[in-house]
Amino acid sequence: MRPFLIEECYEAVSANVALCEGKDGAAEMYCDELGDVLLQVFLNAAIAQESGLFTISDVFRAINEKMIRRHPHVFARNTSSAKTSDDVLVQWADIKKTEKGNQGEKPKSLMHKTSKKRILPTLAYGCEISKRTLEFGFQWTEMKDVFKDLESEVRELSEEVFKKNPDVKKIADEAGDVIYALCNVIAFLRERSEVGKHLDLDIAARNAFEKFTTRFSVMESIMLEQEDPLTEDRAKTLSLDEWNDLWKLAKQTLAKPKAP
Repeated sequence: MRPFLIEECYEAVSANVALCEGKDGAAEMYCDELGDVLLQVFLNAAIAQESGLFTISDVFRAINEKMIRRHPHVFARNTSSAKTSDDVLVQWADIKKTEKGNQGEKPKSLMHKTSKKRILPTLAYGCEISKRTLEFGFQWTEMKDVFKDLESEVRELSEEVFKKNPDVKKIADEAGDVIYALCNVIAFLRERSEVGKHLDLDIAARNAFEKFTTRFSVMESIMLEQEDPLTEDRAKTLSLDEWNDLWKLAKQTLAKPKAP
């Protein structure tokens, strides 16, 4: 069930993005995708019940108890000392420590908070690591320096790629450094500026992939209208200039305002 759970969650996030962008039919799509996610919860709980592990009622009870326990500023206001959003975050962290029975213990590593984040998509995980380093000061203080590091990593990757005898392992290593440097840029924008607080690198990357495939579909439509279908054999005969011209035409087509 794991790949289906992941897939449905991604589809729900995609629908959420479409909704926030105001796309037609997005609300219905988002509703539908949330239903698919909910179905995954029930199916996984049903399998767990058949295996004698827990039931869907246990799932409901656990999240209900957790929400009440971790948010006394909402559910037990008379006993909570939290007055500001910062107080709430400190209170939440203290409650989590108490739940795990490790209050007062010294963490094994400053990066221990990122251990659970490994389950996230790769780019999101990288941003969480970068966010953590920002929290304890192992980061640049200016955006220009963060971006300079990204440019530096791109240059190092370029040097490896264009060597006379390139080393695949070194290229992979440098490519990874570029990706992490980009995570640093996104994390810095999210944590240090109002403009970027809702940035999500994983979603941004997926949107870029979708944008490419959408434009490519338009290219195919253009060729089809010209009675010259873009089959695999035909595609192999196109020159780079022809591809570029077709790409530009597709961009122009998509940029045209839609008829009301």
